[in-house]
Amino acid sequence: VNYGYNPAGQVASITLNPVAANGTGTNINSTIVLLNNITYAPFGGTTGWTWGNSVPANQYAHVRTYDLDGRISGYTLGSPSANGVVRTVNYDAASRIKGYTHAGTGTAPIPASLNQTFGYDELNRLTSYSGNGTSQTYAYDASGNRIKAGFGANSYTNTIDPLSNRLSATTGPGPAKANLYNGAGDLTTDGTHVVTYSGRGRPYRNQNGAVTTHQLFNGLDQRVFQTYGGGIFVYDEQGQLVGEYSYLNGKATRDTVYLGNLPVAVLTQTVTGTAPAQSTAINVFHIHPDHLGTPRMITRPLDNKIVWRWDNGDPFGLTPPTEYFNGSGTFTFNLRMPGQYYDRSTNLFHNYHRDYDPQTGRYVQSDPIGLNGGINTYAYVSADPIRKVDPTGLVAKFQGTPWEVARMTLIYNNISNNTFGASLTSQINFRATVYTFVAGPSPRGAPAEYDRLTQTIYMDLSFPGSQGSAVMTPDGMLPSTAEEILAHEIGHALGTYDIGPGKMDNVHKNENPYREAACRPLRIRY
Repeated sequence: VNYGYNPAGQVASITLNPVAANGTGTNINSTIVLLNNITYAPFGGTTGWTWGNSVPANQYAHVRTYDLDGRISGYTLGSPSANGVVRTVNYDAASRIKGYTHAGTGTAPIPASLNQTFGYDELNRLTSYSGNGTSQTYAYDASGNRIKAGFGANSYTNTIDPLSNRLSATTGPGPAKANLYNGAGDLTTDGTHVVTYSGRGRPYRNQNGAVTTHQLFNGLDQRVFQTYGGGIFVYDEQGQLVGEYSYLNGKATRDTVYLGNLPVAVLTQTVTGTAPAQSTAINVFHIHPDHLGTPRMITRPLDNKIVWRWDNGDPFGLTPPTEYFNGSGTFTFNLRMPGQYYDRSTNLFHNYHRDYDPQTGRYVQSDPIGLNGGINTYAYVSADPIRKVDPTGLVAKFQGTPWEVARMTLIYNNISNNTFGASLTSQINFRATVYTFVAGPSPRGAPAEYDRLTQTIYMDLSFPGSQGSAVMTPDGMLPSTAEEILAHEIGHALGTYDIGPGKMDNVHKNENPYREAACRPLRIRY
């Protein structure tokens, strides 16, 4: 996979040199365009791209729009000529997503039938959802545990241990479960599955009747092997799953391509014949992500038809995707919400350091970082899966008003889309420490500061772009962007400090490389 860049250091195109026809090596004389004409908003978020297609008449664009507050206000899912839709994101006065509306010319389904609405309590927890002809309600206790759920006319209850927040039992909406845990707070059985953990606390064996699934993890705690519906897993430098291979013969089953943290293409192989007359062809499919980076639709370039869709399910991920027949069989894709992979052996979503249960909207293992992630060590994204993600099970926390949290999250994601910034945020995401990002000045009154005692990064959102944020560059005194300021403070959080007056160690190691990757003037002194 090849990445082309614009003068600002942003990815402008993604192309592929496919495997050679005999299945060995790369065919450097053949280039497949995956994305081109990638464009960005002034604050860094992508505004869209053109899908590569060998049939020029089938080319079309993916478009993402933003409102005046920098929030995503809409995006396209699929091709407008093949039952694709344009989704509009609607916000309430507290900057919470209150619903999606859809437009398009498709008839299967009619776009309006995909509309969804959401309701929240005063703690910004999702309490209601309606869409796809169904409705759901959720009730929580003071610790954020879901204690009751309504699915249409049916009501289900969860029994919570008040001393540990462990889920003792649930009546649905899936199979009823009676749970037991080990001393670390990790689920060992739900009445059907029996899970065995290693000395490092990783679930290496799952027993479901006569079916046993084994897993292996590397030194970074990444799952690299799984039997029964799994395979061999390969990750990129940011910890994103990029390759899936058969554990029987090592052949590729799926490769996923990303634009920053957005999955945009999945590649499969079709092998015919046997060596030495073997022929290998690459099949490209386009992934259409939502505002969070969750795959919602997959189309094939041949005719832009939908082969997989997950755009009309419930917000906690319980509704399975629709998998369509594609040539030789049903198209299968297992990525779910960012950082999650659907395990058919357990019906859980593997989420790097933990496993997420979409039936109950919570993790089945206690948070490895303990109370640093919050008082409830089983909660998933504070019960707000419409606006928040946890790609590692150890997500950083953002604090402020809903608008401030949305703005801080956008700034953080913009850093992730910078070629150097991605290395900073990936370290934040994959460390055992959970960092807190606060929209506001530090307790000492500094407009931007890292507090190493509490692992908290403060930034007053009125500070970026102001005269006070100006730094000396070869072009004179210029205000700093929010991303440059936050990248500087992340550098401190990762352990870089000035070892002497005027040394500028953090500027040289972190801030200036970020500026250089963004084609911005370098900072030359304090």
